[in-house]
Amino acid sequence: MSGEEETAKTWLFSKEQIRNSPSVIKGVSFEEERTARKVSCKFIAEIGQNLMYPPTILAINSAKVFLNRYYMVEPLDNSADKIFQHKLVGITCLFVACKTEECLRSLRHFIWAWNQIEADSKRGTWPFGRYEGDDVKRKSWQVDEATPKFQEVREQILMFERDLLHVLGFDFQVDHPHGYIMRFTRFFDSVKRDKESRALVMSSSEEDRFTEFGHLVITTANAMANDSSSTTLAIQFKSSSVAAACVSLALRTQKFKAPTLEKWAPKWNEERLRDADPRFQAASISIEEQEGDTCVPFPTYCVKTLLSF
Repeated sequence: MSGEEETAKTWLFSKEQIRNSPSVIKGVSFEEERTARKVSCKFIAEIGQNLMYPPTILAINSAKVFLNRYYMVEPLDNSADKIFQHKLVGITCLFVACKTEECLRSLRHFIWAWNQIEADSKRGTWPFGRYEGDDVKRKSWQVDEATPKFQEVREQILMFERDLLHVLGFDFQVDHPHGYIMRFTRFFDSVKRDKESRALVMSSSEEDRFTEFGHLVITTANAMANDSSSTTLAIQFKSSSVAAACVSLALRTQKFKAPTLEKWAPKWNEERLRDADPRFQAASISIEEQEGDTCVPFPTYCVKTLLSF
Protein backbone atom coordinates (compact mmCIF):
# COMPACT_ATOMS: atom_id res chain seq x y z
CA MET A 1 0.00 0.00 0.00
CA SER A 2 1.40 3.42 -0.97
CA GLY A 3 2.00 6.21 1.54
CA GLU A 4 -0.84 8.18 0.03
CA GLU A 5 -3.29 5.27 0.33
CA GLU A 6 -2.22 4.64 3.94
CA THR A 7 -2.74 8.30 4.85
CA ALA A 8 -6.12 8.41 3.14
CA LYS A 9 -7.17 5.34 5.10
CA THR A 10 -6.71 7.07 8.45
CA TRP A 11 -6.39 10.83 8.34
CA LEU A 12 -8.69 12.23 5.63
CA PHE A 13 -11.96 13.85 6.67
CA SER A 14 -14.96 15.26 4.84
CA LYS A 15 -15.83 18.95 4.90
CA GLU A 16 -18.79 18.12 7.12
CA GLN A 17 -16.58 16.30 9.62
CA ILE A 18 -14.21 19.27 9.79
CA ARG A 19 -17.09 21.69 10.32
CA ASN A 20 -18.28 19.43 13.14
CA SER A 21 -14.92 18.87 14.77
CA PRO A 22 -14.56 18.07 18.50
CA SER A 23 -14.02 21.81 19.15
CA VAL A 24 -17.26 22.77 17.39
CA ILE A 25 -19.14 20.05 19.26
CA LYS A 26 -17.78 21.57 22.51
CA GLY A 27 -19.20 24.98 21.57
CA VAL A 28 -16.27 26.66 19.81
CA SER A 29 -17.32 28.32 16.55
CA PHE A 30 -15.85 27.00 13.31
CA GLU A 31 -14.28 30.40 12.55
CA GLU A 32 -12.68 30.56 16.01
CA GLU A 33 -11.19 27.11 15.55
CA ARG A 34 -9.99 28.02 12.04
CA THR A 35 -8.28 31.12 13.45
CA ALA A 36 -6.67 29.11 16.26
CA ARG A 37 -5.30 26.60 13.74
CA LYS A 38 -3.80 29.44 11.70
CA VAL A 39 -2.25 31.09 14.76
CA SER A 40 -0.72 27.78 15.87
CA CYS A 41 0.62 27.05 12.37
CA LYS A 42 2.16 30.52 12.16
CA PHE A 43 3.80 29.94 15.55
CA ILE A 44 5.17 26.59 14.34
CA ALA A 45 6.75 28.36 11.35
CA GLU A 46 8.25 31.07 13.57
CA ILE A 47 9.78 28.56 15.97
CA GLY A 48 11.04 26.41 13.09
CA GLN A 49 12.71 29.35 11.37
CA ASN A 50 14.29 30.42 14.64
CA LEU A 51 15.60 26.93 15.41
CA MET A 52 17.01 26.01 12.04
CA TYR A 53 18.70 27.98 9.30
CA PRO A 54 17.89 27.31 6.63
CA PRO A 55 14.60 26.15 8.15
CA THR A 56 13.67 22.51 7.63
CA ILE A 57 10.45 22.99 5.69
CA LEU A 58 9.58 19.30 5.79
CA ALA A 59 9.56 19.23 9.61
CA ILE A 60 7.60 22.49 9.80
CA ASN A 61 4.95 21.22 7.36
CA SER A 62 4.73 17.84 9.11
CA ALA A 63 4.17 19.64 12.42
CA LYS A 64 1.29 21.61 10.92
CA VAL A 65 -0.29 18.40 9.64
CA PHE A 66 0.11 16.77 13.07
CA LEU A 67 -1.64 19.78 14.62
CA ASN A 68 -4.57 19.60 12.19
CA ARG A 69 -4.89 15.88 12.81
CA TYR A 70 -4.80 16.40 16.57
CA TYR A 71 -7.71 18.83 16.48
CA MET A 72 -9.81 16.27 14.63
CA VAL A 73 -9.60 14.08 17.74
CA GLU A 74 -9.29 16.55 20.63
CA PRO A 75 -11.01 19.95 21.07
CA LEU A 76 -9.29 23.31 21.38
CA ASP A 77 -8.42 24.42 24.89
CA ASN A 78 -10.83 27.27 25.55
CA SER A 79 -9.59 28.18 29.02
CA ALA A 80 -8.36 31.57 30.19
CA ASP A 81 -4.80 30.86 28.98
CA LYS A 82 -5.95 29.40 25.64
CA ILE A 83 -3.40 31.39 23.59
CA PHE A 84 -0.57 29.81 25.59
CA GLN A 85 -2.17 26.38 25.20
CA HIS A 86 -2.49 26.79 21.42
CA LYS A 87 1.21 27.62 21.23
CA LEU A 88 2.03 24.70 23.50
CA VAL A 89 0.26 22.38 21.05
CA GLY A 90 2.14 23.95 18.13
CA ILE A 91 5.61 23.76 19.63
CA THR A 92 5.07 20.16 20.75
CA CYS A 93 3.93 19.16 17.26
CA LEU A 94 7.16 20.68 15.90
CA PHE A 95 9.23 18.93 18.59
CA VAL A 96 7.77 15.58 17.50
CA ALA A 97 8.05 16.39 13.77
CA CYS A 98 11.75 17.21 14.12
CA LYS A 99 12.27 13.73 15.55
CA THR A 100 10.29 12.02 12.79
CA GLU A 101 12.03 14.01 10.03
CA GLU A 102 15.47 13.38 11.57
CA CYS A 103 16.42 16.99 12.23
CA LEU A 104 16.76 16.65 15.98
CA ARG A 105 17.05 19.61 18.33
CA SER A 106 17.17 19.39 22.11
CA LEU A 107 14.06 20.51 23.96
CA ARG A 108 15.87 23.46 25.53
CA HIS A 109 16.38 24.99 22.08
CA PHE A 110 12.62 24.94 21.48
CA ILE A 111 12.00 26.68 24.80
CA TRP A 112 14.75 29.21 24.14
CA ALA A 113 13.28 29.93 20.69
CA TRP A 114 9.86 30.52 22.27
CA ASN A 115 11.47 32.74 24.91
CA GLN A 116 13.26 34.78 22.25
CA ILE A 117 10.24 35.18 19.95
CA GLU A 118 7.97 36.44 22.73
CA ALA A 119 10.54 38.57 24.54
CA ASP A 120 9.83 42.28 24.96
CA SER A 121 13.30 43.79 24.72
CA LYS A 122 12.04 47.32 25.34
CA ARG A 123 10.48 46.35 28.65
CA GLY A 124 13.16 43.78 29.40
CA THR A 125 10.70 40.92 29.90
CA TRP A 126 10.91 37.28 28.81
CA PRO A 127 8.05 34.77 29.22
CA PHE A 128 10.31 32.19 30.86
CA GLY A 129 12.86 34.55 32.40
CA ARG A 130 16.30 35.68 31.27
CA TYR A 131 19.78 34.35 31.68
CA GLU A 132 21.50 35.84 34.71
CA GLY A 133 24.76 33.88 34.67
CA ASP A 134 28.36 34.84 33.93
CA ASP A 135 28.73 33.27 30.48
CA VAL A 136 29.17 36.30 28.17
CA LYS A 137 28.53 34.16 25.08
CA ARG A 138 25.08 33.13 26.25
CA LYS A 139 22.13 35.22 25.11
CA SER A 140 19.67 36.79 27.52
CA TRP A 141 16.81 34.63 26.25
CA GLN A 142 18.79 31.41 26.83
CA VAL A 143 17.41 31.07 30.33
CA ASP A 144 19.05 28.68 32.76
CA GLU A 145 17.49 25.22 32.56
CA ALA A 146 17.26 24.94 36.35
CA THR A 147 14.88 27.89 36.75
CA PRO A 148 11.28 27.10 37.81
CA LYS A 149 9.67 28.66 34.70
CA PHE A 150 11.93 26.70 32.35
CA GLN A 151 11.21 23.45 34.19
CA GLU A 152 7.47 24.17 34.20
CA VAL A 153 7.17 24.68 30.44
CA ARG A 154 9.51 21.73 29.83
CA GLU A 155 7.20 19.44 31.81
CA GLN A 156 4.15 20.83 29.99
CA ILE A 157 5.68 20.06 26.59
CA LEU A 158 6.69 16.54 27.64
CA MET A 159 3.24 15.86 29.10
CA PHE A 160 1.54 17.07 25.95
CA GLU A 161 3.95 15.05 23.81
CA ARG A 162 2.59 11.89 25.42
CA ASP A 163 -0.96 13.03 24.68
CA LEU A 164 -0.05 13.84 21.07
CA LEU A 165 1.61 10.46 20.52
CA HIS A 166 -1.50 8.76 21.88
CA VAL A 167 -3.83 10.75 19.58
CA LEU A 168 -1.65 10.14 16.51
CA GLY A 169 -1.31 6.49 17.42
CA PHE A 170 2.39 6.79 16.62
CA ASP A 171 1.40 7.31 12.97
CA PHE A 172 3.90 9.92 11.79
CA GLN A 173 3.60 9.28 8.07
CA VAL A 174 2.89 12.46 6.10
CA ASP A 175 2.79 12.31 2.32
CA HIS A 176 3.55 15.91 1.33
CA PRO A 177 2.32 17.36 -1.99
CA HIS A 178 5.80 18.62 -2.90
CA GLY A 179 6.80 15.17 -4.13
CA TYR A 180 4.18 15.32 -6.90
CA ILE A 181 4.71 18.88 -8.11
CA MET A 182 7.49 18.23 -10.65
CA ARG A 183 5.56 15.24 -12.01
CA PHE A 184 2.45 17.39 -12.50
CA THR A 185 4.49 20.17 -14.10
CA ARG A 186 5.82 17.72 -16.70
CA PHE A 187 2.30 16.41 -17.21
CA PHE A 188 0.83 19.87 -17.83
CA ASP A 189 3.58 20.54 -20.36
CA SER A 190 2.46 17.48 -22.30
CA VAL A 191 -1.24 18.46 -22.35
CA LYS A 192 -0.95 22.22 -22.91
CA ARG A 193 -3.04 23.84 -25.61
CA ASP A 194 -1.61 24.40 -29.08
CA LYS A 195 -1.85 28.17 -28.59
CA GLU A 196 0.56 28.03 -25.63
CA SER A 197 4.11 28.67 -26.88
CA ARG A 198 5.85 28.55 -23.48
CA ALA A 199 7.43 25.23 -22.56
CA LEU A 200 7.74 23.91 -19.01
CA VAL A 201 10.19 21.14 -19.90
CA MET A 202 13.21 21.35 -22.18
CA SER A 203 13.16 19.32 -25.39
CA SER A 204 15.68 16.84 -24.07
CA SER A 205 15.97 13.18 -23.22
CA GLU A 206 16.57 14.24 -19.61
CA GLU A 207 13.02 14.60 -18.42
CA ASP A 208 13.98 16.35 -15.17
CA ARG A 209 15.34 19.37 -17.04
CA PHE A 210 12.86 22.22 -16.75
CA THR A 211 12.90 25.53 -18.53
CA GLU A 212 13.27 28.78 -16.60
CA PHE A 213 9.51 29.19 -16.86
CA GLY A 214 9.04 25.63 -15.60
CA HIS A 215 11.24 26.35 -12.57
CA LEU A 216 9.16 29.48 -11.85
CA VAL A 217 5.96 27.43 -11.87
CA ILE A 218 7.53 24.76 -9.62
CA THR A 219 8.79 27.37 -7.13
CA THR A 220 5.37 29.04 -7.00
CA ALA A 221 3.57 25.71 -6.60
CA ASN A 222 5.93 24.63 -3.80
CA ALA A 223 5.24 27.89 -1.94
CA MET A 224 1.50 27.22 -2.28
CA ALA A 225 2.02 23.67 -1.03
CA ASN A 226 3.76 25.10 2.05
CA ASP A 227 0.76 27.38 2.62
CA SER A 228 -1.66 24.48 2.18
CA SER A 229 -0.20 22.74 5.25
CA SER A 230 -1.52 25.62 7.37
CA THR A 231 -5.08 24.89 6.18
CA THR A 232 -7.26 21.81 6.52
CA LEU A 233 -6.52 20.78 2.90
CA ALA A 234 -3.94 18.26 4.18
CA ILE A 235 -6.67 16.42 6.10
CA GLN A 236 -9.32 16.73 3.38
CA PHE A 237 -7.55 15.62 0.20
CA LYS A 238 -4.81 13.28 -0.90
CA SER A 239 -1.49 15.05 -1.31
CA SER A 240 -1.49 14.41 -5.07
CA SER A 241 -4.78 16.30 -5.33
CA VAL A 242 -3.36 19.24 -3.38
CA ALA A 243 -0.28 19.18 -5.63
CA ALA A 244 -2.51 19.30 -8.71
CA ALA A 245 -4.30 22.33 -7.28
CA CYS A 246 -1.01 24.08 -6.50
CA VAL A 247 0.42 23.53 -9.99
CA SER A 248 -2.90 24.45 -11.59
CA LEU A 249 -3.05 27.71 -9.63
CA ALA A 250 0.63 28.48 -10.32
CA LEU A 251 -0.06 28.07 -14.05
CA ARG A 252 -3.17 30.21 -13.77
CA THR A 253 -1.18 33.07 -12.22
CA GLN A 254 1.09 32.96 -15.29
CA LYS A 255 -1.92 32.81 -17.69
CA PHE A 256 -0.70 29.47 -18.99
CA LYS A 257 -3.11 27.97 -21.55
CA ALA A 258 -3.90 24.60 -20.03
CA PRO A 259 -6.95 22.46 -20.84
CA THR A 260 -9.94 22.41 -18.53
CA LEU A 261 -10.03 20.00 -15.62
CA GLU A 262 -12.59 17.80 -17.35
CA LYS A 263 -10.11 17.24 -20.19
CA TRP A 264 -6.81 16.83 -18.32
CA ALA A 265 -7.97 14.74 -15.34
CA PRO A 266 -8.84 11.63 -17.41
CA LYS A 267 -5.48 11.92 -19.24
CA TRP A 268 -3.68 12.10 -15.88
CA ASN A 269 -5.53 9.05 -14.61
CA GLU A 270 -4.45 7.14 -17.73
CA GLU A 271 -0.83 8.27 -17.56
CA ARG A 272 -0.31 7.58 -13.86
CA LEU A 273 -1.05 3.87 -14.37
CA ARG A 274 1.93 3.64 -16.73
CA ASP A 275 4.29 5.00 -14.08
CA ALA A 276 6.57 2.44 -12.46
CA ASP A 277 6.32 4.15 -9.06
CA PRO A 278 3.29 2.82 -7.09
CA ARG A 279 3.11 6.21 -5.37
CA PHE A 280 2.14 7.85 -8.65
CA GLN A 281 -0.12 4.98 -9.62
CA ALA A 282 -2.22 5.85 -6.56
CA ALA A 283 -2.26 9.59 -7.35
CA SER A 284 -5.66 9.78 -9.04
CA ILE A 285 -7.63 13.00 -9.42
CA SER A 286 -11.37 13.29 -8.83
CA ILE A 287 -13.08 15.50 -11.37
CA GLU A 288 -15.96 16.46 -9.10
CA GLU A 289 -16.61 16.82 -5.42
CA GLN A 290 -19.89 17.44 -3.67
CA GLU A 291 -20.36 20.78 -1.93
CA GLY A 292 -23.86 21.34 -0.64
CA ASP A 293 -26.29 20.68 -3.48
CA THR A 294 -23.82 21.36 -6.29
CA CYS A 295 -20.90 19.53 -7.82
CA VAL A 296 -17.74 21.61 -7.76
CA PRO A 297 -14.96 20.77 -10.24
CA PHE A 298 -11.80 19.72 -8.44
CA PRO A 299 -9.30 21.25 -7.71
CA THR A 300 -11.56 24.34 -7.58
CA TYR A 301 -12.10 23.97 -3.83
CA CYS A 302 -8.36 23.64 -3.15
CA VAL A 303 -7.62 26.66 -5.32
CA LYS A 304 -10.27 28.74 -3.54
CA THR A 305 -8.82 27.74 -0.17
CA LEU A 306 -5.28 28.68 -1.20
CA LEU A 307 -6.45 32.02 -2.60
CA SER A 308 -8.28 32.85 0.64
CA PHE A 309 -5.37 31.95 2.89
